[in-house]
Amino acid sequence: MQTTIQTIAFIGGGNIAHNLIKGLIKSGYDRKKIIVSDADQAKLKALKKHFKITLAKDNHEAISKAHLVFLAVKPQILPEVCAQIAATVQKHKPIIISLAAGIRLNDLQNWLGSKTKIVRAMPNLAAAVGKSMTGLFAKKISIADKKLVARVLNLVGVILWLEKEDLLDVITCVCGSGPGIIYLFIECLQKAAIKLGVPVKAVDNLILQTVLGATILALNSEHDVKTLREQVTSPQGVTATAIKVLEQNNIEQLFKEALCAAHVRCKEIARK
Repeated sequence: MQTTIQTIAFIGGGNIAHNLIKGLIKSGYDRKKIIVSDADQAKLKALKKHFKITLAKDNHEAISKAHLVFLAVKPQILPEVCAQIAATVQKHKPIIISLAAGIRLNDLQNWLGSKTKIVRAMPNLAAAVGKSMTGLFAKKISIADKKLVARVLNLVGVILWLEKEDLLDVITCVCGSGPGIIYLFIECLQKAAIKLGVPVKAVDNLILQTVLGATILALNSEHDVKTLREQVTSPQGVTATAIKVLEQNNIEQLFKEALCAAHVRCKEIARK
């Protein structure tokens, strides 16, 4: 398959970098064009062992060799990292892609330089298997640069360019945190199934295949999920009985409160 040939650097080698690198290589990106820098040598050795990518001696070397630079460090240390790399970024002028939740574009511009080309991105864990839903926001970059960023991130899933930066906080809650919420839902189904007698060895495949089948059906159906739910819910039937219990316990309100709390946390990170 045809892929871009620009070198990609990751500043930070944690989970998000790991998942993106895995997804990129799985999609055909040249592993020789991926370089990673991290202060934690154990993380670097693990990435080298798993993916046979290039390791940089420091952030400056990684940036100097890259056209695209992913900032894959925790939001709490991003100001310090940006202060360290600002001069190198201004010298080599790569496209910066920040993966830090809550950190605003204006802050990134102040830390890295007003003329720095910056994109904020929020992928999720499914990038590792090419199925991420990634929200993107940028201001001062060209159409060609946006196309390059899109081309790379499309290799790990579906992208959505946002017109308002505040919407990226919502994407963080829904898509970034979504896998964790869905995994909790699956855990609850598994535990309930085991209590009803489903063998522990069988419960993983049983529930995961059910969730997978329902998701694929929804993605390929001409109907929305509400209609699909209604189609499978016969009046006074088994599914209707289960759903009634969930609705009586106000499941919709619980999800609303959970996402609202996550949204507040994004705002708190931005203010720090």
